Amino acid sequence: MKIFDKKFTPYCFSHQFLQLASRTRFLKNIQVYVFLKNLFTWLASFFFGEGASLNKPPLFCGKNYQLWCIRMKFFIESLDKEIWNVISNNVFMHMPENNSASSKNEINHLDCIAKNVIVSALDSDELLKVSKCISTKEMWDTLEKYHKNPRSA
Repeated sequence: MKIFDKKFTPYCFSHQFLQLASRTRFLKNIQVYVFLKNLFTWLASFFFGEGASLNKPPLFCGKNYQLWCIRMKFFIESLDKEIWNVISNNVFMHMPENNSASSKNEINHLDCIAKNVIVSALDSDELLKVSKCISTKEMWDTLEKYHKNPRSA
């Protein structure tokens, strides 16, 4: 009798285990089934973490700030290098007064995109820390200040 497939991933393993166990008398109780399913899902996410995605930014839950910064920089640059420039250079501070309205609109648009990316990458606790920030640069600096030196935040 073949119990498990050759390819081992945590999700496949938990699914195959639960299928096998449900065919036997081991899992007749639905509470045990739900508990084991949640346990396997949690273990898989804990040990294997999240993977990279082209569509969504890496999630930041307050841990591994330095790693998250690196991943976010690459993610944002993959969207548009100008978006990263808005974050890293604070173009609002360096924008001359005689800039045309179209270039100001373009910079505002890039800032809105950058805000959306950063907010999409934060869990609720981290989002509350930057919710009052006006620009993306301010959001980025607030997170950096809080996680590099928590006492000064």
